[in-house]
Amino acid sequence: MITSTRMLLMAGVACAAMGGRAALAQVPEGREYPCYRLAGAPAIDGKLDDGCWESVPGATGFRILSNDPNASRYAIKKQTSFRMGWTDRAVYLAVRCIEPDMAKVRSNNAGKLWFKASVELFLSPGNERTGYYQLAASWDGAQWSGVKADGELEVRDDVSWKVKPGVWRNGWTLEAMI
Repeated sequence: MITSTRMLLMAGVACAAMGGRAALAQVPEGREYPCYRLAGAPAIDGKLDDGCWESVPGATGFRILSNDPNASRYAIKKQTSFRMGWTDRAVYLAVRCIEPDMAKVRSNNAGKLWFKASVELFLSPGNERTGYYQLAASWDGAQWSGVKADGELEVRDDVSWKVKPGVWRNGWTLEAMI
């Protein structure tokens, strides 16, 4: 488990709905979300209703980023919000993805996680920004993880994290323990 009290959220948490993936470009300097100390560990159940999340500020306002100068830089209409915290045991993540058409999300049976509604997270322990953990999970609980060190991104199945999605009327949620 990662137990650092300071985590850098490098590229944001993006909820990518079918046909409208949020493209990530260079991370603007200073775009950090601190990892807050939690009063207790949340239940990893996808509900996001644990009291420990109440005191943690949420982050939202994601925009479409691209290396293409002609690409749109407007706010994403179906917003995602997240909260992140830690205990002595682990780092925790709570994500809420707005998606009014969950029937469309459910009908996408694409085999690859990247083509489903998913959340992608980039974590860099410490302040060096020399490497990071890349974690991805879809609305139905599929997971992927990689580690970038020494310039190479390596797919890893030994990154210890637990994910539980949840579905609600206007979207889906994801709760994770890393």
